[in-house]
Amino acid sequence: MTDFDSIVKSVYSRLIGQEAKPEVVVRWSADLARGNRSVDDFNRYLMRTREYEANVTYNFKKLYIQIIDENVDAELIKDLRVYSGSQPITEDVITQFLHTTDAFLAKYRTIIVNLWRVLKDATIEDTTLEYYLASFKADSSYDIARLQDDIIANSSRETVTSARPIGAIADVIGAGVSIDEYNKVLDIMSNARLAAELFLASKDLTNHPKINALVALYPKYYDRDVTVVELLRVLPTLLATTDVEGAVQAGRKAYARVFEAVQATYKTYIDTVITDMYFIKNHLAALDEGSNIAAYTGGVIETIVRGDAYAAAVKAKLALYYSSHNVGATLPDADLEQLFIGMLVARIPVTDGPRIEAAMLDYFRQMDAFVSSANTIYQDNLSRQLEPEEEAALRDKFRAHDTDLNGIVAAVRGSFEYMHVLHDMVSSIAADLGVDSGKGKVFKLIESLINDNHDKSKVTLCMQARRLLSTA
Repeated sequence: MTDFDSIVKSVYSRLIGQEAKPEVVVRWSADLARGNRSVDDFNRYLMRTREYEANVTYNFKKLYIQIIDENVDAELIKDLRVYSGSQPITEDVITQFLHTTDAFLAKYRTIIVNLWRVLKDATIEDTTLEYYLASFKADSSYDIARLQDDIIANSSRETVTSARPIGAIADVIGAGVSIDEYNKVLDIMSNARLAAELFLASKDLTNHPKINALVALYPKYYDRDVTVVELLRVLPTLLATTDVEGAVQAGRKAYARVFEAVQATYKTYIDTVITDMYFIKNHLAALDEGSNIAAYTGGVIETIVRGDAYAAAVKAKLALYYSSHNVGATLPDADLEQLFIGMLVARIPVTDGPRIEAAMLDYFRQMDAFVSSANTIYQDNLSRQLEPEEEAALRDKFRAHDTDLNGIVAAVRGSFEYMHVLHDMVSSIAADLGVDSGKGKVFKLIESLINDNHDKSKVTLCMQARRLLSTA
């Protein structure tokens, strides 16, 4: 690899955010080597591409969330272009620009004020606030941890020891969080700064006697610590009660009843045991259902049967039962999907093996009965059994829920093969009975029987034609 190859690849990666295309590397490396064009020319070339525009937009949104931690203000991209002038808009340029925005200053103004209040137990003066704000604005590496250290080191105020590491605030203000993950957070909280403020407020919460009592009592009744979401859920009730232990006991009874109902649902439908943490994450709202828990578990069933775990477990059971009834044979995929749809519609639990097995056997009994009926139609009308490809086509019709036997009869009697069978039948009858006037009389008789009889099978037509001709 030449030095020019490296230059082209490096510039392309920095401006486009992707690996350079081979043809671009070859063309521009050669031009740079010959002195026909410069790196600035390459910059301008890339800045005119759609890939560059897409990368700028992506990096802007990503860095906006990481640095400012709010819903992205897309209008600021226009100001960014003015700010960057003719230079390429790299991540460094975007970072520098964001540090000049009102949104950035508003965010860190709040953080500085709150953190000073926690650590100093006082209100920060405007001049000191502006000093720290300037540090964030001028230095992109200046972060919450350094702010904490600087505030603690400030000798003009008496410091207090934080009960929890304030540096962890960095984890809740967007640093290092992807856009997709952050959007999920925004579904719950309008602004992640609220999470930072809640973290700061927790310093005071842990000093509340009723909260301390609940935290201490939880392991006694639950065999585990209380989670944050559980604490937040019961906080209003907890602060109003005069009997913390009684509230914890009552909560434990309600929790056990609801947990067991949800647990039984998972065990029954996908043979899975859920944990406390899974329940808290996904079903804590069930604790507010009161006596309506049956309706709630009904909704859980709907969710379970539409999930991948249910599909995998039911299909495994169907395959196992089919193999046991068919000497190790593999259940065809087409039948597996049809059977699974039946299980899904009927909401059959994976633990109900007999019902799954019975449904599978009934499915194939119905399929075989349909094919057998069609085979009888072929025998009656064409004097032959179904051929393999015809049987396969009929099984496909059954899977598609097309089981109209009348349609099969109509198709058979409208075929050239059926016409040939009738011709042979007429010839046979005329020869056997010695009809003097030839086949014409027999053809007319067969035609009248076809028009007058509901049963138009070859067997019936032949029998009636022979009876009428023999008595004529």
